[in-house]
Amino acid sequence: MSVPPETDLPQFVSFATEQLENGGSQLTPEEVLNLWRAQHPAPEDFADAVEALERALAQADRGEGRALEEFDKAFRTRHQIAADE
Repeated sequence: MSVPPETDLPQFVSFATEQLENGGSQLTPEEVLNLWRAQHPAPEDFADAVEALERALAQADRGEGRALEEFDKAFRTRHQIAADE
């Protein structure tokens, strides 16, 4: 959901205040900003994300990539992470 630039600051201040009131006082200012950006993506970012998802789905349809279980096992082995963590 993108908002017009003239309403960004008041809406962000309201968002940040809400975060503080709802237990977000342990968040850094950068973390609050990252939450805001995640919930209010720029239209061009949204379009890029949709394009990336479409490419990934097309690759999966072609049988490219690997199963999550295979990736998980290799990742845990490479980083010495136990399977039960």
